[in-house]
Amino acid sequence: MKISQFLHLDDVLELILDAVCVVDKENNLVFVSAAFEHMFGYLPEEVIGRSVFDFIYVEDRQKTSSTVDSILLGQTQTSFENRWLHK
Repeated sequence: MKISQFLHLDDVLELILDAVCVVDKENNLVFVSAAFEHMFGYLPEEVIGRSVFDFIYVEDRQKTSSTVDSILLGQTQTSFENRWLHK
């Protein structure tokens, strides 16, 4: 039997200790993992549907936006850091 028969992707994401966020093309959060809540203090319903930039330091927003643009153009980003606001 394959592991995929037992686990769904959302179940796996909930087990990861790092905060995982899924953002749509309009920069809105559509998913955050349990670790996101633990690390930043926001419940999923407080952030889902809001812009990811609402939770990133103002000083880091331009760098983050430029990185997102390059990713959408197909350029690989192997390492990227930005700072997030805690509740």
